[in-house]
Amino acid sequence: AAAEAPLEPVRRPATWEDVQVGDLVLASEGVAKGWWEVEVLEDRGDDQFVVRWWDWPDEAPFPRRPDQLALTPPTLVETG
Repeated sequence: AAAEAPLEPVRRPATWEDVQVGDLVLASEGVAKGWWEVEVLEDRGDDQFVVRWWDWPDEAPFPRRPDQLALTPPTLVETG
């Protein structure tokens, strides 16, 4: 049976001040690995987020600092 596509996230924040649980941002495992979408699962409030890969939701969640993440390019951010 084909796997169901994940539901679209509620938001793709345009600024770091707007990032909330459930938002979609980008993370990388290294320079040669590229950047991939992750869902913010938790804001620990200590300059760290817990995220999980959007395309691989069965993978374990992992922590990332904001400087280890990136916002979605502006052309993908919905307006209005």
